[in-house]
Amino acid sequence: MYEAFYGLKAKPFSIVPQAEFLFPSRRHSAALHLLEYGLISHAMLTLITGDIGTGKTTLIRCLLKKVGQDVTLGLVSFTHSAYGDFLRWILTAFGIETRRRTQAEMYEAFTRFLVEQYALGKRVVLVVDETQNLSPAGLEQLRLLSNVNVEGHELLQIIMAGQTNLREKLLQPGLEQLVQRIAFSYHLEPLDRRETEQYVRYRLSTAGCSDSATVFTAEAFDLVFKHSGGVPRVLNTICDSAMVYGYAQQKAVIDGDIVSEVIEDRERTGIPFLPRFNVPEEPVTAERHVAGAVPVPHSASS
Repeated sequence: MYEAFYGLKAKPFSIVPQAEFLFPSRRHSAALHLLEYGLISHAMLTLITGDIGTGKTTLIRCLLKKVGQDVTLGLVSFTHSAYGDFLRWILTAFGIETRRRTQAEMYEAFTRFLVEQYALGKRVVLVVDETQNLSPAGLEQLRLLSNVNVEGHELLQIIMAGQTNLREKLLQPGLEQLVQRIAFSYHLEPLDRRETEQYVRYRLSTAGCSDSATVFTAEAFDLVFKHSGGVPRVLNTICDSAMVYGYAQQKAVIDGDIVSEVIEDRERTGIPFLPRFNVPEEPVTAERHVAGAVPVPHSASS
């Protein structure tokens, strides 16, 4: 709708994960490098967590575009029990037939598949998105699959991505062996005020804007940060709406008045962009954030 008016070639603030729009913030760059190193070093398990909308899936999409021909890749996003058997989804992700097979038969078929890929000189990588939805039994299935090896060579690498509560779930009794196999772990946090401005400008530039520094005013950025908490998905929603409003009013610059109008109209619906308890009371700087790389918490008995 507004792309031509603002000189854009694409929609800059889609909430659909797009690898080409991944903003290389300090945390996102570190997380991506960690994922890449995990693949190169044949890490058995790698864990990426973060609050809702912080860019985990976009990060995964970016990683998937970087894998080489020597990697056989499977992606599973349907992790809730309501979608059916988790092991069946894993086999389906790799194109393995599952009809009329018992759990034992599926496990045997997947093991055979891993051995075949190893014989072909290929590494098998399973990416599990929304891992926080897995039951303890589903997480235990991941551990069992990670057991498969040939002459000391791990045949399967697993990348788990999930919301913050996944770390708490991993503390449940019986999952100690799974946690001990996590070689690398990283936690994504929201952007600070400076990064929020850089994020918006980056996405505008990526979408074809010739002068991204002039589209949003400083006051607009302040309001966008305040009402998004620096969460990329919420940032996208607010900025997309602001550009629609700006286009409707034929304004080439998105100022504080436009963003305020977007916020007020949204709040009148009773559903704000971000719950009030998540909105920072003052600008959050990078210095106030805890470093992104954090260990998976262990219970006192581990």
